[in-house]
Amino acid sequence: MQFRFESFAEFMSMAGHGPYVWACYTAALIAISYIVLSPMLRKKAIRKQLQRQEKLAEQQALQAMENKA
Repeated sequence: MQFRFESFAEFMSMAGHGPYVWACYTAALIAISYIVLSPMLRKKAIRKQLQRQEKLAEQQALQAMENKA
């Protein structure tokens, strides 16, 4: 197996195309990370919100029962 580049620096520069190539890889990695992580973080936020709403509903129900008694 033959390596296409003579050195790591040559590999990084890719015959002058390195900045473009690495910028594209970075942009793609950021986009994919966002696509994967965004739903997970949103799901976590929704669960917290639902827990707060359930707790508030329980408190209101207890207060209503106490007021009737």
